[in-house]
Amino acid sequence: SLLDVVSFLEGGSSNLETIAGENTAAYVSFCFPSFKDAENLLLENYKVNSLQSYTEMKKSLDRLNKFLNMDVLEVFTSWIGGEVAIIKPRLENDQKADHIVLAIRAKEIHLAKDQMAYLAEQIQWKTPIRERAMEFNGHTIHYFRLKGFFQLFFGGMFERFERPYYTFLGDYVVFSNKAASLLSFVEDYEQKNLLKNNPGFENALSYLKSSSTIFLYTDVHKFYSQLKPMMNPATWNEIQSNKDILYSFPYWTMQVIGDGRSASLQYVMDYSPYQPEEV
Repeated sequence: SLLDVVSFLEGGSSNLETIAGENTAAYVSFCFPSFKDAENLLLENYKVNSLQSYTEMKKSLDRLNKFLNMDVLEVFTSWIGGEVAIIKPRLENDQKADHIVLAIRAKEIHLAKDQMAYLAEQIQWKTPIRERAMEFNGHTIHYFRLKGFFQLFFGGMFERFERPYYTFLGDYVVFSNKAASLLSFVEDYEQKNLLKNNPGFENALSYLKSSSTIFLYTDVHKFYSQLKPMMNPATWNEIQSNKDILYSFPYWTMQVIGDGRSASLQYVMDYSPYQPEEV
């Protein structure tokens, strides 16, 4: 199981708050000393528990490697450092809940840039698709052109993550399935509207250890509107009727720590009585 995999990974520290903006509604971060070790454990777990899906994934990857005449997975993962995070940004009223940001910390950011450029060159060489890029606030926004690549490894969560946009921020390569979400992410980064400057986030973080294998953070006020699509009508109605109680726990954090033998879990809900604004 995934818990078995986590127990074998000792974890590491997250630096996501140095690039993620205050508009972050929730995120889950996976940290590890060695991505290669984590990759091997996860693939073995996938093979044991979902052999048919694993076999199909392997066949798809073999076809892709043959078409591009390269080891796509090796090129893509060769630069990955000690953290992979999935982020849900706060949405505006007219936005759908399928916006996702994927932030991957690089061993060395210049290596990530070189390998991503090499991958783009090979794709361009083998297909009629040409490089699509734009400049925004001093950052180049690229377009990842391997359809279905992320879904191949992450499954249904990335069903609509077919050809994401991406850029480089600090030590991270940041992807998003929506250009608007990535541009907003870059804008927050440049304006220093970051989680590390958010007192609520810092307070929630203070209850936890500095190193973890899995770290989950939720800003309830910003994530609330995204709960509805996840629930049946009866559950959503119950949550709506208890909104004031829910809002009285504005920050939820969870930490899972592996030590090579077992895994421990800590869950913290920060209490602050909610006072609805008077209309």
